[in-house]
Amino acid sequence: MNARSVSAGLHRLLEIRGWDQVDHFGPFVRFQAPNSCGLPEDFRLLLPEDPTASGAEDQMLRSIALIAEVHRVDQEDLFVALSENATVFSTRVRDDAASGGSLPLDRFESLVDRLRKVCLTAASSILTDDPLDEGDSPDAREFVSQCSFLQTRIGSFESRITIPNDFQLGRRLERPEGVPATAATNRIRTTLSTVFDDIVPQRQYIYEREFIDRLSGFVHIPLLRNVALLLRDAAFRSYEFRFVGADEQTTIEPQPVTRRDIDNVYGYVRFLRDKLASGISINVAGKVTELRSQDIKSSNNHVRVRGYDLSDRREMELALSLGRAGYIDAVTAHGRGQTVHVVGVARRLQSYYRVDDLQLFELA
Repeated sequence: MNARSVSAGLHRLLEIRGWDQVDHFGPFVRFQAPNSCGLPEDFRLLLPEDPTASGAEDQMLRSIALIAEVHRVDQEDLFVALSENATVFSTRVRDDAASGGSLPLDRFESLVDRLRKVCLTAASSILTDDPLDEGDSPDAREFVSQCSFLQTRIGSFESRITIPNDFQLGRRLERPEGVPATAATNRIRTTLSTVFDDIVPQRQYIYEREFIDRLSGFVHIPLLRNVALLLRDAAFRSYEFRFVGADEQTTIEPQPVTRRDIDNVYGYVRFLRDKLASGISINVAGKVTELRSQDIKSSNNHVRVRGYDLSDRREMELALSLGRAGYIDAVTAHGRGQTVHVVGVARRLQSYYRVDDLQLFELA
């Protein structure tokens, strides 16, 4: 047990959950629960001020048990998450073949392989703005190597993976500060929620532009496809996903999955892939927000423009490449705060639109 890690995680969890640190009592820090916990008003939770002191570990274990009960979190998962500074990602399946807590080897291999690929593509997805990008980086593969399987529980088959919170992605990709691995965990959670809350039940709005625009901010087609493959290849009757860590405790409730549901997910992945791959016509007025050039004489001078489309007033951020004359105009517009006019065809990436066919760039 890493006492300092557990102590730091407990303090962070209590703060997030709305517990107030009220005072010190001997060698302990005392916390008062929020009203939503339903505990007596005079109840105080004790945490050791020095987590390495004699008896401190036992007190922290008692506190973890109480917090898990009050907030309805799995106690074992919470302990692992706090002691390893990780998030425990659990997948519980219900099926006749898994009723005794075991699985036929081929189905177990399919489940493990698909979960591994979900983790890999989630890590890759946060290192690219392109929702269609099929590549995976050395950082993403190293991230997966840092994840671990925990012991399976008896009853209904449950696989549990620890995802390290302190691993930094993107260090080899001109991002020296890195991207925290929690971003990959959040991407998995958000994607699974979207699949089971929106796509499986075939909500009518999933084909509307507003929903697709919201999806474009985080969706990654290879990750979405791997979730579909997980459902198809593992082929269980029901799934429940759970994320437990110091910063979050989220459950995606048990969901029955039929062959038709899987076909719906596949159909939507194809629809969304085609939608994101096709460009849209733009007619944007806006301001130059970023300039980047290594050689102004080239045709690859990078410019960012933020504004709105004149046809539907939609706010847009554009990334485009300009030749020497256009780049000089962009520098001039940026210096004067002058509006520019951009016409062309652009493709939606996760945080902006990339202009692939520039037809007009001029000072307005």
